[in-house]
Amino acid sequence: MPFISVKTSSKLTLQQKQELNRGIGQIISILPGKAESNVMIEISDGHTLCFAGQERSGIAFVELRLFRESPTEAKEAFVEAFFKLLEEAAGIKPDDVYMNIMEFDHWVSRGKLK
Repeated sequence: MPFISVKTSSKLTLQQKQELNRGIGQIISILPGKAESNVMIEISDGHTLCFAGQERSGIAFVELRLFRESPTEAKEAFVEAFFKLLEEAAGIKPDDVYMNIMEFDHWVSRGKLK
């Protein structure tokens, strides 16, 4: 189960959140073995986000958590598609987005360690 958390200082409309949710569901399959049917998405807007000591509007921090390592080429393709989606759906420019990708050897779901 991939988990993606999108935190933004922008206040998003319901339509923007739905576009992000739908778009993430579609592009997650860029990563081998990942599918919309098992991705969990958190979209959290209206945060106070500061960068370089200054509160900023129109910025975002994104975390992508994956069970097992994905190939670098797939991650690059996902990042490119995600940044395009975020700009189109929420108007947040790539220069204003920070993202980390965490890949775990162990994952728990349905009460079982994998």
